[in-house]
Amino acid sequence: MPDKENSFLTFRKNFQFLKNSKLLETEIAHLKSLRIFNQDKIIEIRDGNGQSVFYKSNANSKDIELISGSEKSLEIESSLILSGAIPKGNRLDWLLQKGTEIGVTEFWFCNFPRSTRMEFSIDRAERIILEAAVQSKRVSLPVCKLYDNPLSMIKQNRDLEFYFLDPKAKERLEPMKMKGKIPIIGPEGGFGELKENFEEMGLEQYKLGQSVLRIETAFIFLSSVLSLSNQ
Repeated sequence: MPDKENSFLTFRKNFQFLKNSKLLETEIAHLKSLRIFNQDKIIEIRDGNGQSVFYKSNANSKDIELISGSEKSLEIESSLILSGAIPKGNRLDWLLQKGTEIGVTEFWFCNFPRSTRMEFSIDRAERIILEAAVQSKRVSLPVCKLYDNPLSMIKQNRDLEFYFLDPKAKERLEPMKMKGKIPIIGPEGGFGELKENFEEMGLEQYKLGQSVLRIETAFIFLSSVLSLSNQ
C-alpha cells in the first residue's frame, strides 16, 4: 500500500465511483507539480456531495484501482449562501478562494446598474473554487451562480429571505439577524434606485460598522461570521 504521505485529494463533481478509472490530465499535472506522479500513491476522490472513495495508483500510471471498502460518507457543511456584485480584477479570485476555504457553499453574483464589472466566467470561477476546495479539504464543492440582476435573483428564490447591506443604514447587523437569511452586497457605486425596490419588497437593511467595505471584504467578513454561527 502506498505511504499516506503520497496521498492526493481531488474532486470530480457527481462522480460515479467505478472499480477502475483513469486520472484526468489536470490531476496528472497536479501530481507532477507535487512530484508524486512517479511514485505509488493513494488518490481520494470526492464527488462534492458528501461521498468519498480511495483509489491506488502505481508510479507513472494513469490507471487507478478502487481500494475495497474505502467508500465513506462525509458530513456536508451547513448551507452558507452569499450574494452580491462582482469585484474588479483579481479581487474576485481572492474572494472565491478565501470564501471556499472559510466554508461558503454557494456564491451568487449579480449585475447591478452601478457595477464597475459586468463580465463573469462561471468556468473560471469553478476552477478557482475547485483548487481552493482541494487545498482546504472541503467536503462539498461550492456552487457558483450568476443572475442578470438582484431583483431577478430574489424572484427566482421566493422561498428564501434576503437583506441588504448599506453603510448608511441606521441598524447594525448582528449575527442572530443573519441566521437563515441571504445578504446582498452591493457594488462600490451603491445600489442607486434598487434601494427603493428593496424597501418596497420589505427587505431589511443593515450596516456592518462605521467603515465602508469593499465587495470582497464584506463577502469575507460575512462568510466568517456566518461560518462561526453555523457551528
